[in-house]
Amino acid sequence: MVAQKTFKIKELTPADLQAVLEIEYRCFPDPYPLSLLEQLYSSYPRGFIGAELEGRLVGYLIFTMRWGGIGHILSLAVDPPYQRRGIGSALVRKALEDLKADGARTVRLEARKSNIGARMFYLTLGFKEERELPHYYEDGETAVLMWYTYPNT
Repeated sequence: MVAQKTFKIKELTPADLQAVLEIEYRCFPDPYPLSLLEQLYSSYPRGFIGAELEGRLVGYLIFTMRWGGIGHILSLAVDPPYQRRGIGSALVRKALEDLKADGARTVRLEARKSNIGARMFYLTLGFKEERELPHYYEDGETAVLMWYTYPNT
């Protein structure tokens, strides 16, 4: 029997942004450029968390706080060879925990309408679909706006 290797969740540093970018390119048709990642990091460094396995970044999540107690998940990706191992779920749970500690009452995100897998993933974590945002993505695709509301808030 082969032992399951475990990952750890960590706060990312500027030195991790190149690895984030590499995962972006492997996972998304329209990845964030490094300059945007650097800008997002400088505005809210606490909002960059990652999953590390054997010293290698295998997934990340970027979030921020908006006004009015609203958290916003901007990006989540797990390197394809490491998907479906609980890494994405662990990153979302950690982000929800951190956002709540920062005063969030709700958390929003946008998912591609065509990305049924991502939408179902977020639904299983307690997010609800609210409405569509036409022409949201650079390629013209519609996004689905999703919300998470903390229990007892």
